Amino acid sequence: MVVPGGAGRCGGGGGGADSISKAAGDRGGRGGAASDGAPREAEADGDAAWLYHTCAAHATMLPARDIIQGALEALALAKTDEAGAQARLFDLLGDDGIETIMGVFARKDTLLTLTLADIMRFGPAANAHGQSHGHGRGHLLEDHRGLAPVPMAARRSGPSISQQITIRSQGEIDAAKRQRKDQRRAQRHAQSAGDGPGQGQDWLANLGFDEAYLEQERALGLQGGVNPDDPMGLNNLLPEGSREYHAPQALPSGTEREWREGYEWVHIPPPRRLPAPTGNELVPISSLPDWAQACFPGTKRLNRIQSALFSTAFESAENMLVCAPTGAGKTNCAMLTLLHLIGQHVDEAGVLQRSALKAVYVAPMKALAQEVVTTFSKRLAPLSLVVRELTGDMQLTRAEVDAAHLIVTTPEKWDVITRKGGSDGSLATACKLLIIDEVHLLADERGAVIESIVARTQRLVESAQTTVRIVALSATLPNYRDVAVFLRVNPERGLYYFGGEYRPVPLEQTFMGVAEKNRMRLAGKQNECAFEVVHDAIRRGHQVMVFVHARKETVRTGEAIRDLAMKAGVSDDFRCDGPDSPSKEAFEQHDRQIQKSRNAELRELYAFGFGIHHAGMLRPDRNLVERAFAAGAMKVLVCTATLAWGVNLPAHSVVIKGTEVYNPEKGGHVDLSMLDVMQIFGRAGRPQFDTSGEATMITSHT
Repeated sequence: MVVPGGAGRCGGGGGGADSISKAAGDRGGRGGAASDGAPREAEADGDAAWLYHTCAAHATMLPARDIIQGALEALALAKTDEAGAQARLFDLLGDDGIETIMGVFARKDTLLTLTLADIMRFGPAANAHGQSHGHGRGHLLEDHRGLAPVPMAARRSGPSISQQITIRSQGEIDAAKRQRKDQRRAQRHAQSAGDGPGQGQDWLANLGFDEAYLEQERALGLQGGVNPDDPMGLNNLLPEGSREYHAPQALPSGTEREWREGYEWVHIPPPRRLPAPTGNELVPISSLPDWAQACFPGTKRLNRIQSALFSTAFESAENMLVCAPTGAGKTNCAMLTLLHLIGQHVDEAGVLQRSALKAVYVAPMKALAQEVVTTFSKRLAPLSLVVRELTGDMQLTRAEVDAAHLIVTTPEKWDVITRKGGSDGSLATACKLLIIDEVHLLADERGAVIESIVARTQRLVESAQTTVRIVALSATLPNYRDVAVFLRVNPERGLYYFGGEYRPVPLEQTFMGVAEKNRMRLAGKQNECAFEVVHDAIRRGHQVMVFVHARKETVRTGEAIRDLAMKAGVSDDFRCDGPDSPSKEAFEQHDRQIQKSRNAELRELYAFGFGIHHAGMLRPDRNLVERAFAAGAMKVLVCTATLAWGVNLPAHSVVIKGTEVYNPEKGGHVDLSMLDVMQIFGRAGRPQFDTSGEATMITSHT
């Protein structure tokens, strides 16, 4: 803010201009007393050396050369506008440069006779040259140390108000100070590895980042030290309140991008497939004990991922973090750790002591917990072990909890149970194996719950001097090493990370961004895009799952795609009751049951080859739709994300239509979480039948 003023505002001659001018007069008097050239030249050299080294000490945001140039320009302005010169120096040096500003004005008369080249002679580049002459830089500094100090009156006085002043709030001053501190800290980090520009570029390596991460950074061109315009990388930070970690990424090689009518189309090819595993690379099931082989019916060998971690999972009690794509076989990894616990309760006679056996499996959703109970109950039936669900929908008595050997629960339910503290007979103290599925929920709003149960388990281990093994399963995580440290996983033994190339069915990804602001036209264009994708997959003989984010939207989307197919004259491609259709028998078999359903929309859409599925439907209807789609009796299933979580029902192609989900807590729409996106994309591709899967996301273009 600029405030006009005059000499009358200074008050009584005690203003900063009089003080600084007086200090300058004191310094100038020393120069006036020198009559011969040698003392004056020595004084000029001393002041030049002082100005260079003082400005170099402030060279955090700007080079010393630019600061010196600005100081000389401000002194030139002082001939006509002393207050303006003071303001310019203050903007240049900040509030921690007050002493320097006073010193500059105290030496004003001498400094005005110098040029930028005169002052830069005392820089590092001229050091060797200066040392070879009679007056080295050290001599000049000694001469400077003998100069008279700035008068105390000048130190106590602030800048005068002669014509105008610039006023900044205390908050602005504090913010500027914090920014300068952050920038100095960033420079120290960048230069910690060496003085040369090439040596300081790999300072990330000195902080402990692994070589694979550094190679990725170098490939993206992000290793070149500190950006002078943004030394702290503040421009790359997420908005305030963001919970997810995002590493800087670039589109994979081979990505295609093009603008089509009304939308942008981006296609990411599947990652290259790994070569076929060798015979010695895969662990045969026959290497397990006889009692453990019964838990792998129909399986002869573990897959590549399960074989890689077999020794840690089955032959040790190490904490583990397994990061692998959806569908890569993480369930069997959890089974191996459970079999290790079971093996500790088998006595020398080969008898399983079931009474003390207790493990807990934490699944992120109740629907997924039901699927885990079904899967593990079948697998553990030969060992006569009991698997029970303990969620908000399924309560257990104390006797049922004691009789269960594997308890499947949700994070919130296990948090409530473990909060009650622990007597010796409590469930928390009896548990010896804690399996946490989908641990990448740490980045979600529910992440605090997982943090609390992990921290509480670790505290129980320390206080009770007991052993609880923690096994975490996750999709691919960008900061998996940080999560491993939190879970107290030994990175040499218990940390396993597998990229997208380990997916059993390689995944092709397509993204469509509709460039439309009007919500009605946006919905219509998204339906058209969905129809194009669905029809293309059906013509190639594949089934498609279309995911939407509201129950009523399942019916609206199914009807919209059906109407577009009828308009285009291709509705017969969607039907399963044609005379030449290979799925006619399955269609007729399920048609009799669906016609008995009270869901009118389901009966109507089924005749055209469509099905709907959401949590608002009756359970018999949902089960019927799942069986019909698995049998090929319908070609298109429009559903909500609950199907991706609760039922293992893959399809060759999946489509996400729209990425806005209504959140009642926030009273509006929010973006679909990456957790749901990964889970839905994980349904693309059937390992038994497909060599690749296709996943398409249709969203708005911003």
